[in-house]
Amino acid sequence: MTPTEEDLNKIMVSVICTTFNQEKYIAQALDGFVMQQTNFKFEIIVHDDASTDKTPNIVKAYEIKYPRLFKNIYQTENQYSKGNNDVGKIVFSAARGKYIALCEGDDYWIDPNKLQKQFDFLESHPDYSMCFHNAIVVFEESENSPIYFNNFKNDRDLSTEDIISTWTIPTASMVFRKNNVLPLPFWVHRIYSGDLTLALLLSDTGNVRFLKDIMSIYRKTLNGISVILKNKITFVLDQKILLFSLFNEQTHFKYKTTIENTVSKMQADTKYLVYKNKFILLPFIFMPKYMINKIYTKFHTHLVVF
Repeated sequence: MTPTEEDLNKIMVSVICTTFNQEKYIAQALDGFVMQQTNFKFEIIVHDDASTDKTPNIVKAYEIKYPRLFKNIYQTENQYSKGNNDVGKIVFSAARGKYIALCEGDDYWIDPNKLQKQFDFLESHPDYSMCFHNAIVVFEESENSPIYFNNFKNDRDLSTEDIISTWTIPTASMVFRKNNVLPLPFWVHRIYSGDLTLALLLSDTGNVRFLKDIMSIYRKTLNGISVILKNKITFVLDQKILLFSLFNEQTHFKYKTTIENTVSKMQADTKYLVYKNKFILLPFIFMPKYMINKIYTKFHTHLVVF
């Protein structure tokens, strides 16, 4: 059937980018959006959380240059510092697309056909709620060699149990059906880890596909939120346990066993970090089996890019 003019004018994908004080990186993220080559219309929604550096100026310049693409949100008060985790609801309510693509302000896309590839997959596979792809992890302030985000070599499906057990989904690789997560559960504002929350919800409403193409860069910086929060051991543990508990209730305990096993591993990781912070050899003394598994995993799951 030939698409109507109305169909051709529809926004099919909403690209959502959240940013705060990322003047050093934001232009690279925005360039990755505007270079996308598609046979459908998409929009770009940048949510600036009241940055105090030049980030809003850079974002505004792109909005002026590409007025038909950008539909930005500029906060005057920082929502995160106010303990407001409703940013997801704010940007999702502004999104007009059938699909949503995510990319945080310090990550970026490297394939101009990324959106088209993922759009084509989801359009031809209506039973899938999300697809994602691999990324290269770049360590910004260290001499560590780049690595792949995960070690999947071929296209494959991911189950909810897979997502609960191990995080293998680069946020900037996620493209998903908006209606599969809306309306968001009432408890979402209590959780800081929006990408994991979304992946769990999406995996429970449809299939999830990994595409082997490497189409984005995950930038790891010393000031990045994931690094900052990782150092707050109790906070991270409590947040993930809370998320799994709420998700467990929402899904009527379908994944109870996997969640319990994952929480147990998280508690062991926390114990390791506590010992390590006191004295680097303590984990080897009190957690020898854990350390053997950790060393084995490190050398068999991280693939160096170059």
